[in-house]
Parts: sequence; C-alpha cells; structure tokens
Amino acid sequence: DALSADKDLSDLLRDIARYRAAVLASSQLDTKALTQRLDPLLAKPGPMTGLAQELIGLSAMQAGDYDQAGRLFDAITIDRTAPQSLRQRVEIYLGLIRGGPVPSAS
Repeated sequence: DALSADKDLSDLLRDIARYRAAVLASSQLDTKALTQRLDPLLAKPGPMTGLAQELIGLSAMQAGDYDQAGRLFDAITIDRTAPQSLRQRVEIYLGLIRGGPVPSAS
C-alpha cells in the first residue's frame, strides 16, 4: 500500500504495487471492497486493468455471483490489449461459469 501511494515511483510501478497489495488482501475482502481497492486500475486502460478484472471476477465467482464474474471475464476476452495468457485463463473460468455451481455433497 505504501508503494502504491509513493509519488516518486512511476505510474506503472504504483499500479503493480496496488495490484499486488490487493492480491495479498483478497482472501479477507469481499468483492465490493476488492473492487473499491482496485478501482484506480479499472478507471484507466492499462497493463494492469485485465489482471484487476480477473481478480475481481474470481472473487465474484467465489461469492457465487456468476453474472458479475461472467461480465468481467467477457470484457477481458474482447480486450485485444490483454495478454493472450490472461485471455486463455478467463476462457477456462467462463467454461466453469457456464457449467454452473457445483452442488454440495451433503
């Protein structure tokens, strides 16, 4: 968090720090809080935007919000600036979403 606020660093390094801090905190944040934390990366197109969308989408998927996760993942698949490896990962996530929730084995 301190690095993401350090004005002496380039925007890219601050964005990387913001993303990395969100990854570290993601297991303790709900999707809304995670989205707020990553909002600066979503507000402007850049190299970290797709990764932020992926992390929020995974959080939404874990929370059972398949609609939100699907929208985020769809946005990544059509973003030609997103790395191919990221687009391939979200295609897998979209396959899981299309399959729907797995019933508990109770």
